Amino acid sequence: MNIKSNTKSISIELPAETISKIESIAEATEHSVAWVIARALAIYLLNEGKDVLNSIEGRDQIARGEFVDIDDVIVDLERLIK
Repeated sequence: MNIKSNTKSISIELPAETISKIESIAEATEHSVAWVIARALAIYLLNEGKDVLNSIEGRDQIARGEFVDIDDVIVDLERLIK
C-alpha cells in the first residue's frame, strides 16, 4: 500500500492500548505503523464501511426517484408465477 501520489494526511487520537497493538503488529510484520493503519482502514471500507456507503447511495437514488415501488415488484412476480 504505497500509493503516495494520491494521499492526504490526517491526525487522529487513539487509545494508548490500540496504538501499542498497532506498533506491535507493524514491528512483527516489518511494516510501518501508517501501513498497518491504512490496511486496517481499507479492510473496514470493504466491509462495514461499504454497507454504510451503499446505504448512502440508496438514499441518494431514492431522492433522485431511481427506485421501483415494492407493490409493482409484487405484481410483476405474481404475473411470472401464474
